[in-house]
Amino acid sequence: MTRATDSDPAAREGPLASVPGPDDGPAGRLGDGVAAEGAGSGLQAVMFDMDGLLVDSEPLWFEAEAAIMARLGSPWGPADQQHLIGGSLARSTAYMQAKAAQPAPREVIGLWLVQGMADLVRARGVRVMPGALELLAEVKAAGLPHALVTSAEPDIMAAALDSIGVRFPRSEE
Repeated sequence: MTRATDSDPAAREGPLASVPGPDDGPAGRLGDGVAAEGAGSGLQAVMFDMDGLLVDSEPLWFEAEAAIMARLGSPWGPADQQHLIGGSLARSTAYMQAKAAQPAPREVIGLWLVQGMADLVRARGVRVMPGALELLAEVKAAGLPHALVTSAEPDIMAAALDSIGVRFPRSEE
């Protein structure tokens, strides 16, 4: 397989095929033919979002949320889950607290949600999104700096990455 750093952009294959290489000049290709502007504007680093790009954890979230709502005496359905997709833990716990038939502090709901989700991920793993591991391998092989960006709680993030066997470089603090 050729790499994104090969001199001939037309000869490239794989997930980084559209990334400008060092010999492409300032107007290399990005994504679906969007031109880069300015000298040295080739890909310099890659940020990976965890949920939705690397993994799909939504089925487990639904299960964890439904279990908590059953504990709080309330039904939980796909419309409820849809309302929370992509939201913060604070927004999720506020929504769940408002829907609950039995009172519970948001902090407690949050603890239940994080622990329940981390336990489910450790027990069952998460589904890797198609092409995610290949893209990560290409980025590493190209020597590009890369990082994980996620709003997931640390326990959930660690469990998800462990389940797919992926590690990211740690930043210096």
